[in-house]
Amino acid sequence: MLNTRRLGGLGLAAAFMLIAGCSDNLNDPLSAAEEAELNLDVAAYAADATVDDIALMTDEAGQILPGAPMRGPGFGRLSDYEVSRSVTFYDEGGAEMVAYDPLLTEAINIVFDMSGSRSRVTDRGTVTHTVARSRDMTVSGLLNEETERTWNGTGSSESNSSIISDENGERSYSFSASTVITDVVIPVPRGSGWPLSGTIERTVTVEREGPDGSGERTRTVLVEFNGTHLVPITINNEVTYTLNLETREIIRPDSA
Repeated sequence: MLNTRRLGGLGLAAAFMLIAGCSDNLNDPLSAAEEAELNLDVAAYAADATVDDIALMTDEAGQILPGAPMRGPGFGRLSDYEVSRSVTFYDEGGAEMVAYDPLLTEAINIVFDMSGSRSRVTDRGTVTHTVARSRDMTVSGLLNEETERTWNGTGSSESNSSIISDENGERSYSFSASTVITDVVIPVPRGSGWPLSGTIERTVTVEREGPDGSGERTRTVLVEFNGTHLVPITINNEVTYTLNLETREIIRPDSA
């Protein structure tokens, strides 16, 4: 559930206006300021998950493939989490193989499960995430001499809690999300560049409970890769920020 607390940085008058003007029932409209804050917090949650997903596609997958692509900046940050995986190999015709063959394997299906917590200081304050995620992803394009690999798949996240502390005080959230990974192209070798194209889309449900009621809100978050470390991240097809894949930071339009 999402419990929202405003601590510090707010005078008594401002705190009273915030409480009076904010409904704890999420079926009621949020103010423009509350909507902007929630969208930005959801974007920050999705940013962490996105960089972790790319790390699964590179560093974790690299442990399976001989001649693994080199570790690069911005990724390889899964040491805070416990990660397990199961693997199935396929040939060019789609038939399952008993083992990886560098000459015959065309695709690999990898099911990842990860859990753990991370706390970091950002330009917006301190962010702490506790996560439990699963991913079912397939990498293809492995035949012959590779210059890129393409990833597709789905995923889910349950009981993900986040605590954000910034100039607006401290807020705690609980998220659940479904994830669709579509044609994300990773260059080979790994150090040769950022994801070239493709998307990761999440449907994120934010739960909240307050003294006058409870409810939830849903946001659709789309990340579009473009070959650079600065990629658009769009909330509900309405608000677009910039995600820095190297630092995991969200850049607001008014600060770009």
